[in-house]
This record gives sequence, C-alpha cells and structure tokens, in this order.
Amino acid sequence: MDTSSLQKKRPVETLTYENWEQWFDLFGDWAKGEGIDFVLRKTVIEYCYTFSVPSISGTTLTSSESSSLSVRPLEIQDLLESMNIQEETPLLGEWNLARLEKYAKAESKVRYTLMICVDDIDGKLIKDCGSVRTGWQTIWTKYSVIRPATSREEQIKLTNYQWEENQTIDNAWIEIKSLRRKVVRSNPKLDKAYDDNMLLQFLMPALPEDYAVTVATLDAQPNLTVLDKLVALRNREDVLRTIKNVEDKALAAKQSAVPKQADIKCLFCNKSQLHSIDKCEFQKRFNEVIKGIV
Repeated sequence: MDTSSLQKKRPVETLTYENWEQWFDLFGDWAKGEGIDFVLRKTVIEYCYTFSVPSISGTTLTSSESSSLSVRPLEIQDLLESMNIQEETPLLGEWNLARLEKYAKAESKVRYTLMICVDDIDGKLIKDCGSVRTGWQTIWTKYSVIRPATSREEQIKLTNYQWEENQTIDNAWIEIKSLRRKVVRSNPKLDKAYDDNMLLQFLMPALPEDYAVTVATLDAQPNLTVLDKLVALRNREDVLRTIKNVEDKALAAKQSAVPKQADIKCLFCNKSQLHSIDKCEFQKRFNEVIKGIV
C-alpha cells in the first residue's frame, strides 16, 4: 500500500506511549465530528435494540407468533451476521433496521480508521475483539494503566525539573503541567498538593542564572499570582532574547569587517593569496630582475 496515501487518510498519528493521551482525545474528536462516535460509547444493543416485556397473561402463543420470535427479517439477519452478532432464542426484542444499518456503517468506518492509526500489535488486539467499542476499550486500558516504575520516574522529573537548552518559559510550563497530569493520574491524592503555585516552585529553581534577579524579586512578592509571575518571567525572557539578538548582530558586523583570506590578493599576480609568495612566478621574475640590476 502507498504509505503516503495512507498517511493522508489518518486523522491522527500512530498511537504510541508518548502520545496516547492526545491520541485518544483527537481520535474521539474526529469520530464525534464525523457523527459516528456512538460506536465508541454504546454497544449495538444499546443503540439499535428495543427489549420487549414478556407477556404475563398466561395465554399461549400461536405458532405464527412463536415463529416471529425466533426468526428475523432477512435484512436484519444479514446485518447481524456481518457484525458477528448471534442472538439466542426466543427473541424477545426488536431491532431498529435503520439504526442497525447506521451502526454497521459507522463501526466499519471507525474500525478501518483505528487500524491505520495503530501499529501491528494494537491492530491484532482490536481485531481479536468482538466489536470496535471493545477494541477501543482494550487499547485504552493498555495505554492508560501506569506502571509503578513509570509513575516514580514522572514524579522525579516533575519535582526535579531540568531546564533544557533553547527552552522557553511557555514550553517549560506546558511540559510541567503535562508531567503534573501524569503524576496525579497515577496518584490522585497529589491533586491538591501539586497546584499551580507548587508547579511554579519546580520551575523557578531550574531557570538559568540569567533569571536569578527576576526570581529573587518574585520571591519577595508573595501576593503575586501565578499568572503575574509567569508574565514577569516571559518579560525577562524577551529582554534576554533582545540582548542576544543585539550581541549576535554586533559579532556578525565585527566578523564581516575582518578581511577573509580569499580577499587578500598577491601584490605581484593579484590572485587570491592561497599560495606562498616564493611560489609566485611574478615574484620570482621580479627577484631575478633585481639581482641582475644589482
């Protein structure tokens, strides 16, 4: 299959442990936008079936009535067979044909899209499930379960946050908030403890030395909100960026004023002085003439 063509058909990237939270959100939004998310939320029974209340009158069913409770119309039988649904007799409810057709089409579309947005292992898990909804729940369970070791690693990353080169205040804050969600998901008791004020205390010690004065000033103003402090850090970041741009331009101007080796010409042949003077033919001839005169 043409991979470029397949890529265009994917509403989301391939599911991984790194992107699974965003992946499930985006895939759910895509299905909702297509109007077919009901196959992820409801079973076919919940969406298409109406249960009948058994009669308590004690009357005996006629043969035709009994037959109607054990045989479905052909259209419904075909749809149920295509969806691998087997009913037990006696049949006490009714299928809504229009909704059943809609469910079958929607399930096929969601299944196809799921299969091209997961790897072979997850595709096998989905295929082994009886319905798309079950497959969706299976891979959700696989990725949402947090191992204790992973939980500890994420908590260490959060409480000992490390600033990376070329990092920005906004990117760092987004990363810290993401780590916070992962930590709280594995340990809900930390929800209130790791509020925005605490997250800011994880960020500020990790900032480069250029932010030291700003951090000290913010620490001296406890009444400032988290937003106020983030704005102050962004302002300092803008100042540092401006200073760096000025320094880069000054350095570039200084370097451009120094003549390059290729711009230095030989006094005798007027060529780029990539050769030594004693190898210049014009220099040799000049020296011979001078010796003859002397």
